[in-house]
Amino acid sequence: YPQFGETRGSWFWDSGMAVVEIETEEGITGSGWCEDGCSAISLIIENHLSRLLIGQDAGEIEGLWDRLFRATLPYGRKGVALHALSAIDLALWDLAGKAAGKPVYELLGGPVKPDIPVYASALHPVGAEKVQAEAKAYVEEGYQAMKMRFPYGPGHGIAGMRANEEHVANVRDAVGDDIEIMADAYMGWDFLYAKKMVKRLEPYRLAWLEEAFLPDDLNSYAKLRQETSIPISGG
Repeated sequence: YPQFGETRGSWFWDSGMAVVEIETEEGITGSGWCEDGCSAISLIIENHLSRLLIGQDAGEIEGLWDRLFRATLPYGRKGVALHALSAIDLALWDLAGKAAGKPVYELLGGPVKPDIPVYASALHPVGAEKVQAEAKAYVEEGYQAMKMRFPYGPGHGIAGMRANEEHVANVRDAVGDDIEIMADAYMGWDFLYAKKMVKRLEPYRLAWLEEAFLPDDLNSYAKLRQETSIPISGG
C-alpha cells in the first residue's frame, strides 16, 4: 500500500493510553494499562467486563482471565479484546503483589537471572550517515544489541531489496561484529520476497528477522524458517 509507505505510523490513530484500576473491599487498588486501541478497551471494560469482575475474588486471577476470555469470544480472541484482558490481568497481579506485600516477580516464582538484556529499537532508514551515527551512539550508551526497520517490500522490486540490504550493511559496518543486530519488516513481505531477501541478509549475521508476515500467516513463517539460518521472529 504505497500511501502508507513513508512511515509505519501512518497506519495508526492517536488512541492514547488507558489505565485500569481495580479496588478491593479492603481498599487495595491495583493498576494495569493499555497502549493501543485504548478508547475501545474502555468501552469493553465499562460496558461488559466490569460486571463480570465486581463482587468476585480478586485473587482468582487465572479463573477470572478464563471467564473474561470466554465472555469476549464473539468479538475477541485477539486485538482490542485481548488488550482489555491484559490490562485487567496486570491490575489483578498488581493487587496480588500489594496484598502480599511482595513484588509480583516473587509471586511468579522469584528471579531467574539478576539482569535482563535490552536492545535499542529504532534505526529507521533516514540515510546512511544518520543511521550509522545513530547506531554508534547506541554502542556508546552501552547497548550490545539494536533493531532496525526495513523500508521496502515486494512492491519495490530488486531496487528495494538492494536498499534493504544496504540498510543492514550500514548498521553492521557502523557497529562491527561484536554487536547483535536485528531487523523488523513490520508484516510487509510475502513468502517469495522474504525467501529472496533472507539470502541477501545471511552474511550480516542477524540475531533475528522480525515480522516478515502478518501474525496469522503461520505457514509462511514455518516455510521461511526452513529457508534460512537467520532466526525468525513473529509478533
